[in-house]
Amino acid sequence: MLKKSVSLILASSLAIGTVPVVMAGAEETENNAVSGYVTTSKSGFELVSGSKTPVIHIDSGEYESVIRAASDLSGDIENVTGVKPVTSSDDITTPEVDARGIVIGDNGMEISLDYPVSSDLESYIAVYDRDGALTGLAKSTGGLGGESFTDGSVLGFKFDKVLEKPAGGSIKGYIWDKNMNPVTESLDMLESSSVSLSDVDIVIGTLGMSETIDALASSGELNVSEIEGKWESFTIQNVDDTLVIAGSDKRGTIYGIYDLCEKMGVSPWEWWSDVDPAHADSLYIDLPDGGYTEGEPSVKYRGIFINDEYNLSTWSKSFSSDGTAMNHETYEKVF
Repeated sequence: MLKKSVSLILASSLAIGTVPVVMAGAEETENNAVSGYVTTSKSGFELVSGSKTPVIHIDSGEYESVIRAASDLSGDIENVTGVKPVTSSDDITTPEVDARGIVIGDNGMEISLDYPVSSDLESYIAVYDRDGALTGLAKSTGGLGGESFTDGSVLGFKFDKVLEKPAGGSIKGYIWDKNMNPVTESLDMLESSSVSLSDVDIVIGTLGMSETIDALASSGELNVSEIEGKWESFTIQNVDDTLVIAGSDKRGTIYGIYDLCEKMGVSPWEWWSDVDPAHADSLYIDLPDGGYTEGEPSVKYRGIFINDEYNLSTWSKSFSSDGTAMNHETYEKVF
């Protein structure tokens, strides 16, 4: 009852007309069933059922906030169906053979080459934003594969520092001689040639951050033309009966995740107003041709402001682990 009262106070102060009305003493409300591209009828492909436990794949190098939202999706699937998904970050990509480009892994970055070069060359990786401005630079800390060649040649260069490719931006590798003359053309990310989707049901990732999403886009299996370089955009597509959620940036991916949650019947007011989702024994995905895509918002910076008044501050202490008012635990509920 306490959180219901607070939700009504917030709704009134923010003048939001779409908030579900929750009266004091009323029974808990129940949200409508699934809608849009999620269905309980046997159309499209099966996502979850009593005999099918879905596997959610998300690369370990993804944004922490995206990984958090993927955890929320797992919880929502369990709330709706009673089936708890399995989350996996195992590598499901297969690198190209005899190719060259930038490889980013857990232990750093590399420039991989398909032929040996002298180990005394200079090698750099540079990052540019969507406007082409330089935002990051790293110099090689050593060669790759030098032990394989008696003349000291290497098959690439390693970097201890890891640079992040920004949404809409680019990352380039360069190899120069001592006089700064280019030895090769500029190098791009080394894309993976294939992705194995046989053991996963949902793939989540951000362009430029997820090797899996980038590989699917590079192979043409995932069409990202409508979101690439855009602000907070996402696309949800069926790739070989696997549901793929791809975002143009981290918030785009998060919006895509929560869009699936809403399509399953989970209301954003689930906690604030006790809007419990309707139960479904099974869920199916029936996307239109080309999938479902949401582009850039009409208002670029979306947000919410809550007046930090005494009652709200005092109330927030009630579920704060350390008794602090309006800390991250409060904002986890707000957002």
